[in-house]
Amino acid sequence: MGAAGDCALCPHDCHIDRRQTTRGAVCRTGERAVVASFGPHFGEECCLVGTHGSGTIFFSWCNLRCQFCQNYDISQVGAGAEADPEDIASMMLHLQTRGCHNINFVTRLTWCPKSSPRSAWPPNAAAAPLVYNTGGYDAMAAWPCSMA
Repeated sequence: MGAAGDCALCPHDCHIDRRQTTRGAVCRTGERAVVASFGPHFGEECCLVGTHGSGTIFFSWCNLRCQFCQNYDISQVGAGAEADPEDIASMMLHLQTRGCHNINFVTRLTWCPKSSPRSAWPPNAAAAPLVYNTGGYDAMAAWPCSMA
């Protein structure tokens, strides 16, 4: 499958050691996750939003590189701050205390090695249902990682 050390998480098959460099990585992602924002989001499908919103965590960088992306500053410019798994777990807890109906990871695939396994999170951080919200350009071999 390949993780950060020999990346093959998307069909680009860069095989870049993202722990060492982002040069040559189509997604331009390195060792640590970059989170652009997190909070209750009401712009998703009604079944995800409910009355309190979807607890969305927007990860920066995307391997699709769509020229007209609605989230260009996030997906192509990399707006945001680095976050480790503990930071992400804290965001999840915050979203749960706000009453969000789920935790919605947007463009999570390249951060899969950093935000998994689910068992590494504090027990109450994973209480809400998880939504895997992707642009769709993922390697099939990476799917077990997203289900961890």
